[in-house]
Amino acid sequence: MSTLFSTLKSISFYIQVGASISEIEALRLDTSLRMLKTAHFNAKMNALKEIEKLVKEAQSSARRFGGSTTTARLLQWMTENDVLAVALEGNLHDSEYCEALKKMMEILVPELSPEKLTKIWNIQTGKHPVVAENIHSIIAAASVKFSTEQLDHLFDLIQQNWSIASDRIREKLVAFVGRIGQADKKGSIATKVLDLLWQLAHLRGLTPEMVKEALDSHIKILSTSSSIKDELRKTYASKCVENVKKGVSILPSLRHLQEILVGLKSTSQYNEKSLISDLQKQQDLIKMTVASLVRCHREAVAVAGKGKLDIGVIVIGKYTHGDFVRAHLDFLAYVLSASYLFVSLARVREVWDTLVANPEACGEDREICFDWFAKGMQDMEPSTQREVFEQKVLTFSPSRLTLKGYSCFKTFFEHVNTYVKKMSQTGTNYPIVEHRDLIGLDYLWQTALDSPSLDLAHGAINHLMHVFYLSVSPRLKSKPLDLHRSFIKECYNRLSEAYGSLDSMTPIEHALSAATTMAAAPSSPRVVASMNDRFGRLRIIERLLLLAETYVKEVESNLTSSRNFPPHGSTYQGDRLELEILTDGSLSTGSKIFFIKTNSNETLISLREKIASKMKCNLDVLQVYYGDKMLLRKQDYVLLHQLNFTNNTFVSAKSGSTFFTQSKKDQGSFSAPARRRLALEYETQYPSVLMREDPDLFTRLYKFSELNHSSISSRVRNLLLLLPDDPAVVESVDSISSSSDSVEILSKLFTYDDTAVSAFKTLYNLEVLASRLLPTSEGISPEVSSAFKCDFLSANGHRWIIDILKGVSTPSSVSPEIRQTCTMIALRIASHLLCGPEPKAVPEESTALASATESMDSVDFDPSTCPVVTMDDREFVSTVTCVKDVAWVAASGRFSQKEEEGDGDKEEKGENDIESDIAVTALELFVSCFEMRSQSIIVFFELARMNESIIDFLVKSPSKKVREGAVKQFYRIAEINSPIKNKDLGSESPLAKRQRTNGEMTSRKFLLHCLVSAPLPLWSLAGTIRGPNKKTLEQCAEYFDLRCKLLRNLSNEEQVYLGVKPVEMLKNESTGSTSQSRNQTIASKLF
Repeated sequence: MSTLFSTLKSISFYIQVGASISEIEALRLDTSLRMLKTAHFNAKMNALKEIEKLVKEAQSSARRFGGSTTTARLLQWMTENDVLAVALEGNLHDSEYCEALKKMMEILVPELSPEKLTKIWNIQTGKHPVVAENIHSIIAAASVKFSTEQLDHLFDLIQQNWSIASDRIREKLVAFVGRIGQADKKGSIATKVLDLLWQLAHLRGLTPEMVKEALDSHIKILSTSSSIKDELRKTYASKCVENVKKGVSILPSLRHLQEILVGLKSTSQYNEKSLISDLQKQQDLIKMTVASLVRCHREAVAVAGKGKLDIGVIVIGKYTHGDFVRAHLDFLAYVLSASYLFVSLARVREVWDTLVANPEACGEDREICFDWFAKGMQDMEPSTQREVFEQKVLTFSPSRLTLKGYSCFKTFFEHVNTYVKKMSQTGTNYPIVEHRDLIGLDYLWQTALDSPSLDLAHGAINHLMHVFYLSVSPRLKSKPLDLHRSFIKECYNRLSEAYGSLDSMTPIEHALSAATTMAAAPSSPRVVASMNDRFGRLRIIERLLLLAETYVKEVESNLTSSRNFPPHGSTYQGDRLELEILTDGSLSTGSKIFFIKTNSNETLISLREKIASKMKCNLDVLQVYYGDKMLLRKQDYVLLHQLNFTNNTFVSAKSGSTFFTQSKKDQGSFSAPARRRLALEYETQYPSVLMREDPDLFTRLYKFSELNHSSISSRVRNLLLLLPDDPAVVESVDSISSSSDSVEILSKLFTYDDTAVSAFKTLYNLEVLASRLLPTSEGISPEVSSAFKCDFLSANGHRWIIDILKGVSTPSSVSPEIRQTCTMIALRIASHLLCGPEPKAVPEESTALASATESMDSVDFDPSTCPVVTMDDREFVSTVTCVKDVAWVAASGRFSQKEEEGDGDKEEKGENDIESDIAVTALELFVSCFEMRSQSIIVFFELARMNESIIDFLVKSPSKKVREGAVKQFYRIAEINSPIKNKDLGSESPLAKRQRTNGEMTSRKFLLHCLVSAPLPLWSLAGTIRGPNKKTLEQCAEYFDLRCKLLRNLSNEEQVYLGVKPVEMLKNESTGSTSQSRNQTIASKLF
């Protein structure tokens, strides 16, 4: 349209028609007005754009053509025709339309009377929020040109609307006022807007959100407007301080004051530090904040009621108690960090007494306060830190500490001890301990022992390790005996105190405190207190044992030589490990793989030696990798299970550069005896050896195991594994070889009954026995072990081991862990005694290298002298029955349950790795007994419930490892070729009756008969199988695996004898497969 009228004006100019240009301008205005009055959006939008161009042309000083519309004439035309009112009649929801209106509004500001301004303001009444928002935007854009009278009238309109508006509208009004102030770039109206926003923020009934909106706009204007003077900012800062002192709008004022200080621009003469300093001098800012915190906390307690304070309690103006606490502490922290001020001791005490020591304070109060102290330590002078630490922190009950509370204590602990020169900061996580008499050390002990939080206790224990050993100075570490004895003495004293208080309790109190529930207990406060006291004492004992265990591990974790006093846990063979070793090869030979058998209690150096022997390389150049990490030489004397080695894992080895070792020159400076003396002298300084020197140590530990507390028993056991063997037990076990009354010794050592005390001691005695019969490379020599084995068998020691297996396989109140470990060690010992050492592995033809034999070298072995061969028939039956029962109970997954033997109908528990290992080990021993005594294979046929146990091993065991092991072991027993004649069977035996008809019986036939005749739901024609039958079907793969192996090469006569019908088996298999496929299809449609 502009182009059209411009063309008309050009034509009129050149044809010299005098009045035509004015008429054209009038026509242009008239056309714009008519378009603005239409209902079509595009026409109205084009009209606004045309008017905008008219405004620009009128304001331009350079006009191409004379007679253009002037600003005055345009303004007169817009006023006479009320163009603004016409434009405001519609389309106010469109942002583009409103942007064009802003330009028109700005030029009409001088002509806006109060009535017109009121009319524009009232357009938003009853309209959509978007329309109201756009009206506010239009007025805000024009407000920068408002006169004082217009601005006052606008504020009057806002206040009138405020009284009747909803909270949602009020929020928009606050935002509108803020927009007016932010739109003013020259500062002409900023002061008025600031005053209005301040008033709005202090009106009653405002929501916290509206107050925040008002003060946010207020601070934006204060911070961004270049026309605002520092004096005005200081004025509002003083107003905030007055509010806090008077208790008016406390929380918003504190936050706003902090924002004013933060937003204060730094100048050469005045900045935030200067203003804080002035306020501190004039108003005592820190004292005022702490006093306000105390006052607000009292009001919160009054509102909530005594003992009911919570962080979410609404206190004043719809703000929560937590908001008030955080606001005060945040402001205090800011003031202290932004200035050169320190908080005084008096103020710190007030804060602590209000939020921590106050009995009316809630847990969240303490958490916030602890966090504040931990982060603001630098805001207190060192002397203040020490006073607060000793007078306040160390008087707080350690049992009530939380993780944040402990962090607060730890921060004080390190700062205060550094201040008094007992510690020194090095930039690491832990400062260096220069003196052992640290301030607060006893409190650290109490925290580690008394805290109900296990995570917190572990943190304190770790801190104690650093304080006593890991982070001590070289000067203190040069005297390891003093360090270790100091720690051991402290542990002993605290253990004696805790255990002594338990001894002082009456039997009734012991019984009540050991109860699992307090429902039936008397409600006497004295009884409850005694129960709580006992539980606390037991916890202290457990934690002290954990401390001792952790200390020994930390100190002795990186030993670099063999031990003269090896830890108990490294003297006997642990779980069997078969490791697959991948070696690097040349370009021609390539990589090679071989297998090494070892056990979890061997050291890494022993594994290195075996690998080096197989690879025929120097030990010094051998590099061993487990997972993605290379195992370092400093780990050589760490046990394999401590390095997380597991069975059937992969290890790589290669020859590399020579590791750093002690040079021959260094070694040659001492003779071999001298080096051994030095090593022995050094080892006597180990904490485990120092503990062993105490003649009462093991007696105390055994007493702790009698407390009927599973966690304490576990801690005692872990500690015993780290200490050298108990000399008394070692002496008793060794005396079996020389004593004439070996029965009495064996009775004392290996009598197992259904008590926790007996089981615990029996387990330890078994482990010491295993160190003599099944020693590791760190234990006794093979020759000494072989001689002891002969003496032990001569004393009929193997019978005591079988008796232990009978005891652990029956229902018991002993903890499952003790029973399981007892069983596993007894099985290993029994296998070694009854059947001799494990046979050497036969090299596999498929491997380039022979499989390694990793069992302990032994003297020549004669199988005919084994007890399993020489014992009489009755003892043999009793022995294999016991071993079978142990395997059956473990295979069922219910080893720790109270149940009758072989109760296979009950629901099994889930798979348990330890019980699976027990079951497989017992099955191996069971089969080995029959392999070595094949003439007694009839016993296998006639053992009670043998058929049922075979099916349970193969199908019903929840452990796949057990089922696969059963396949392997039962196939072994099927290979025993010792047919049973009629004369070997009793006349009434079911086997004898079948024998008279069908000839000889073999173990293979017996097993096939058990499998074929077993009533298993393996082929179902019904709907979807559920319940126990479904579980049976899911676990039947091993059953069919063994059945297939046994059916191979079966003669027709044997098929008839065993009732094997191949045609019917194929039919059942085909029908079962079809039914299973159909059931899966139906299930997929249903589900």
